[in-house]
Amino acid sequence: MAQNSNQNGAQTAPATQSKAIAAMKDELANSVLRRIEELQANGGLVVPKDYAVTNQMNLAWLRISEMLWEDSNKVQHPVLEVVTKASVANSLLDMVLQGMDIQKKQGYFIPVKNKASGQLELTFWRSYFGDEKLARAQGMKKVRSVVVYEGDDFEYMYTEDGETKVTKHIPSLSRIDKDKIVAAYAVTTMSDGSHSTTIKTMTEIRQAWMQGAMRGNSPAHRNFTSEMAGRTVERSAMKHIINSSSDAWLLSEDEKERRVTNEVAATPAGANIEDAKFEEVAPAAIAAQSDTPAETMPPIPTPTPVPREKTPEVEEAAAIEDDPFKL
Repeated sequence: MAQNSNQNGAQTAPATQSKAIAAMKDELANSVLRRIEELQANGGLVVPKDYAVTNQMNLAWLRISEMLWEDSNKVQHPVLEVVTKASVANSLLDMVLQGMDIQKKQGYFIPVKNKASGQLELTFWRSYFGDEKLARAQGMKKVRSVVVYEGDDFEYMYTEDGETKVTKHIPSLSRIDKDKIVAAYAVTTMSDGSHSTTIKTMTEIRQAWMQGAMRGNSPAHRNFTSEMAGRTVERSAMKHIINSSSDAWLLSEDEKERRVTNEVAATPAGANIEDAKFEEVAPAAIAAQSDTPAETMPPIPTPTPVPREKTPEVEEAAAIEDDPFKL
């Protein structure tokens, strides 16, 4: 089979999409969309207000259908030919459940290898802008990060209730050097006027970067170290707001009242609702790529919203790391 080479020397599969991929949109994407509409109609699924599900699904499908995956022989294949069908369905559902906008770079679809099954799966990863959207929906008014350089006059303290508070930071232009960053901190301001401060040393920030695909060695991390350090500590601050929130922001006032009424009526006497726990599901780590195509998967599963937390401050794929201002 004839193959072409791109500018990086990698070979690509024939440009024309296979009939299987062309037919997959009706089989998979449209089926997921119909399932979402069914669940919305019977109250089994609530998506964020003013979120155009159909438009976002179409944009996501277009993005996925254009993605390429490079195997160990440097041959690029359409992602849809190598990932499992179930993972495509689940990643689309993940995007919709979180109300993320692909066009606004609030999330990305990334193929990762499932260590348990050995199959390549498509996953949805929320971006910095996606985190900010969710945090703002929970009442965050703004988040600001500041980098601390070697030699800065910097002091902080813990208040009586255990909160972190920066009490003094006097910087100097002469000390700004990306190779002499010692820490960074982020301050979040909520709509009620309250503040929260998160501080990370540069060692902690680099440890977070090491968990990413590029291990903190992308052009963005090397050339814009201060901006990336700030983004990392901001995401850490927003993560607490996001993960400690409820889904009340998704609902209209009428829907909130209806749900409260139904939950009270369905609660057995003496039940302790506060003791309910959800199991945290960790994602598969990004592993070495495999050129083994995934096997045909079973029908699209019924979506079950499960709280999922990605690796802390994890980096996106190299292709979206090159410019920190696009994250």
